[in-house]
Amino acid sequence: MDSQFQIIPADQYTIYLGSVFNALNEFISSQYADRKIFILGDSNTLDHCLPVLDFNDVTSLKDAEVLEVEPGEESKSVEVLEVLWKSLIELEIDRKSLVINLGGGMVSDLGGFMAGTIKRGVDFINIPTTLLSMVDASVGGKVGVNLAGWKNQVGIFVHPKAVYVDPVFLETLPKRELIAGTAEVYKHALIYDADYWELVKYELGDVNETNWESILLRSITIKNEVVQSDFKEEGLRKILNFGHTIGHAFESWSHLKQKPLLHGEAVAAGMWCEALLSNKLGLLDDKSLQEILQLLENRFDLVSVNEQDISLLVALMYKDKKNEGSTLNFSLIQEIGKSVFDQVIPENTVVEAIQAYIDR
Repeated sequence: MDSQFQIIPADQYTIYLGSVFNALNEFISSQYADRKIFILGDSNTLDHCLPVLDFNDVTSLKDAEVLEVEPGEESKSVEVLEVLWKSLIELEIDRKSLVINLGGGMVSDLGGFMAGTIKRGVDFINIPTTLLSMVDASVGGKVGVNLAGWKNQVGIFVHPKAVYVDPVFLETLPKRELIAGTAEVYKHALIYDADYWELVKYELGDVNETNWESILLRSITIKNEVVQSDFKEEGLRKILNFGHTIGHAFESWSHLKQKPLLHGEAVAAGMWCEALLSNKLGLLDDKSLQEILQLLENRFDLVSVNEQDISLLVALMYKDKKNEGSTLNFSLIQEIGKSVFDQVIPENTVVEAIQAYIDR
């Protein structure tokens, strides 16, 4: 094994973590020589991250066709997807082609769905360039797009051929993006690993001083272990939704209000509310609750939601794909490092939690 990177075996593919560019170049050269290669990215990643690949002599990509979308969640849509499908057909994509998703969670979600459906499916690999995408979105095989303002309503389960995670891309991120990505790291610790929580409480205090490779390794391993045990999200994988039922509502609300939150910022607000719900249900003790709420308040800015928005947030929650019928279904924590799923909570209790967030 190359000492410059670590290998994390996933279900039907491999995750490479570290200085991965030589391995990436060898993989493409050996598996996709003389095949059409397409790189999907948004304008930010194509400006700041594609040159990193060029600088590191990933020569196997020198003839790749580049597809560009606008940054932001609005690009994760059926309308953008249709434009991309048409472009791929015009560029004569075939079933032996390769798609490379270079970017954050939006790009890997959109690109994975695009690749998984064009020509009934072509191979794709993910090169995540944001913290959130490295620890979460690029790993696990869930891809899809939003529909009419509702998060991830259309999608499929499909594995990439490989994921290449190089921490060098974190140096291209604005500080806001980096901080937002830590929300998923905190989530992994809260739902799965109490010792990891003790580490990240301090290690992520200053994102400019963080040892990212050790954080990436543990978070990716947690996500991978959960996904391997339950790929189609019929049981344990649901714990990864902690903070996301309310968080996705915050995120969708922010786009409807034309003041978009980053995914991690919305999830942080969602975890605040859902930690409180965990306590209200008697799952999480008061001391642990206060520890969690204080950290989230210290590390993330308050989402400026008001009482008049609560009814819209609740309506958005009912559209969440995790819910069944007319119930609100949550994944919660019963202690730091241990979680439960399929927790049905009355609407009035959810409203109380959001109100408490507003009043904090």
